[in-house]
Amino acid sequence: MNAPVPIAGVKPGAALAEDLLDDGGKLLRPAGYSLTQAALDNLRRRGIETLTIAAPVDSAEDARLREAARARVLYI
Repeated sequence: MNAPVPIAGVKPGAALAEDLLDDGGKLLRPAGYSLTQAALDNLRRRGIETLTIAAPVDSAEDARLREAARARVLYI
């Protein structure tokens, strides 16, 4: 599980691990959204102090998982 981190430590390109909602429940950014500098600045202006960031995916592991899924589909 990903823990919330201070927005000050988030760099552009980081992806949200979960939907980001405002106090009223309105969706600000969806899970998986890749944050830009402009988006980070906008969230700071809105008073957002923490974000839940997805852990980086190892590209080799990602490729292995894609190949395993492909093999399963071909088997079916």
